[in-house]
Amino acid sequence: MRGLRLLRAPAVLCAAACAFFSAGGTPAYAHTALRSASPAPGAKVGSDTQVIALTFGTLLK
Repeated sequence: MRGLRLLRAPAVLCAAACAFFSAGGTPAYAHTALRSASPAPGAKVGSDTQVIALTFGTLLK
């Protein structure tokens, strides 16, 4: 009986690790490059700026 108690913690840790690593199997997507931005990159903006617009290139899979 004591041997089973010693094996319980490693078995639970192994099962938790397997569940964690198998859960994140979605593919990653990325854009090619930033096409345009408003305000322009490097521009100084005030605290009253409410909208920032970014336009990216095509999406890569």
